[in-house]
Amino acid sequence: MKNWYSIWGYRSLDFGAFPLYVENETEYVEICAFPPCEAFKIRFQNTFGTETLHIEEAWLAVRDGKKCPVTVNGQRRIAVSPGKRIWSDEVIQKAEAGQKIQIKLRWSGKNVVKSACTFLANSMTGVWYSKNEGGLTGSFFEKEPLHQCVTGLDQIAVWTEEPVFTVVAFGDSITHMSRWTAPFAERLLETYQGRVTLLNMGICGNRLLHDASVGSGHGGWFGERGIVRFERDVFANGFVPDAVILLEGINDILHPAIGEAPPEEAVSAEEIVAGLESCADTAHYHQTKIYAATLLPFKGCKDHWRPWHEEKRNCVNDLLRRSTVFDEIFDFDSWAKDPADESRLNSKGGSEDKLHPGIEGGKTLAEQIDLSLLCGK
Repeated sequence: MKNWYSIWGYRSLDFGAFPLYVENETEYVEICAFPPCEAFKIRFQNTFGTETLHIEEAWLAVRDGKKCPVTVNGQRRIAVSPGKRIWSDEVIQKAEAGQKIQIKLRWSGKNVVKSACTFLANSMTGVWYSKNEGGLTGSFFEKEPLHQCVTGLDQIAVWTEEPVFTVVAFGDSITHMSRWTAPFAERLLETYQGRVTLLNMGICGNRLLHDASVGSGHGGWFGERGIVRFERDVFANGFVPDAVILLEGINDILHPAIGEAPPEEAVSAEEIVAGLESCADTAHYHQTKIYAATLLPFKGCKDHWRPWHEEKRNCVNDLLRRSTVFDEIFDFDSWAKDPADESRLNSKGGSEDKLHPGIEGGKTLAEQIDLSLLCGK
């Protein structure tokens, strides 16, 4: 049976504290993870904007092939009002599994962008701007120079006869940065030829039980607390994924201890697990399977680590391993820790900050996930 399936997506972040600017520029976004399909839709977004975004024209093309205009309500010029997300009209364009498609947005005038989808390590997505100088600008790039930013859109869907199994990765920066989700998406494409897709709903700095602390210097970038945004971000507009991989809670331990959040917002291991289990209840209400990942070690992170951090993290993980609420537990902790010091990331797989997996560590996590448990085939 033919149907629309979301095959690419990131959670837009709140850039109100350090807006981006794009002026008379052309943005290119290239993706390749989807099944054989006959048509596409693009969701344009201005989720946190305070001014209308103006896109002079948009195009979708199979790489090195036919270029098709993208319209909204039949109009070539696209205006995205503050706080809105709008789907395009369908774009009739056949594509083969894994064939690269390119979306081109030509921006009109100077636009203040306060919503963008960012990532570090997604080999399944490329984004660039036409100008050698200018392009997408803003103080954010001084703070996070390695991030790629997709502006103006946050989701792509396809119309296909193939049944598509959709997985959502939900969590904090360890998910958002894509160092494990990118190689995992590659593995899914290689194994299932686009019949299993992955959407990234991670938010850098996100906590499970408390909203972003505006006084932290990051404004609202860290986002609304996970237990509240889970329903909206995972099941938006009637979309029901087949499975969710949930990895969150490390910032609930770390942020109150390092000044990123008030100390009175410290929470217990039991409270963290209860929050994770409430997400599981929501997923099961929608008849979606949910897989919790254990929290990774972070000794050495910013010199703020203390032995009690490790005690709380281990308590969270022990409670998760004993929980009967989730469909399965993916033991990221056991896959990522250093055998010589289990409170640290493996030196071969960790990044310089000792908190996030590096490229090799992300690949290790992606390779360890049991696809038969996740996809049932």
